[in-house]
Amino acid sequence: MVLILSDDEDYSTNMVIDWLVYFKAPFIRINPTNAIHVKEISIGKGGYNMAFEVRMLNGEKVHIDTSKISAFWYRRGVFNMNTQCLPVTPDSYEVVNEINAEIRSQNRTLSDYFNFFFKHYGKHLGSYNDNMTNKLSNLGIAKSVGLDIPETRILNEKAAVTAFLKQYKKLIAKPASQGIYF
Repeated sequence: MVLILSDDEDYSTNMVIDWLVYFKAPFIRINPTNAIHVKEISIGKGGYNMAFEVRMLNGEKVHIDTSKISAFWYRRGVFNMNTQCLPVTPDSYEVVNEINAEIRSQNRTLSDYFNFFFKHYGKHLGSYNDNMTNKLSNLGIAKSVGLDIPETRILNEKAAVTAFLKQYKKLIAKPASQGIYF
């Protein structure tokens, strides 16, 4: 089974899922809006494994045993751990704030471990840690190691864009950052 972590309604993920459905490949998609409840994390002589439930938006709970995951695709998003913070009242402000800080810390640790686990054990594509790389830096690195890259310009004046278009006839325009789909 393929486990996918993506943002809700991400167009690219939806297109890949269409192909998975077409090829009847089993998959589970997790989005940041799906709460994760960890059942067990095992690290020991028997290897590494995790069991957790994912609460889907329709209320369904999907049990996931990572020993059944054949591949993981990190597209976007974060693992949303299901540990709720406590409500703060005027009488309990200091104590509850400390407890909530600890809960957030535990959630961060679990989320970090999920990212580590899927990056290091088994087949994976993408990584949370590699998600926010700089496109321009990546092009510079590719060029520095001898890879062919497309002629790239960041232009802020219409005349410069027009001149570049005349020289190359076709352009692919991309934002320097992640961008959005329309």
